[in-house]
Amino acid sequence: MASPIIDFLLTRNSAPIPDLKEPAPSDAEIATLITAATRVPDHGRLEPWRFILYRGEARVEIGKKLAALAE
Repeated sequence: MASPIIDFLLTRNSAPIPDLKEPAPSDAEIATLITAATRVPDHGRLEPWRFILYRGEARVEIGKKLAALAE
């Protein structure tokens, strides 16, 4: 397929968790990401979407809890 978007999606890699550092995405960037995410096909009819943003100390705490669950 000769689409730059498809090529990008097929070749992208997620960053390893230790490489995820500050600065976090801005409020405007998060709003754009959420807008894009809500435009995907929803064949399972899972709407309405629910997004939870963790900021500051809450983000640190949820990270610790998720890491503990993964062990």
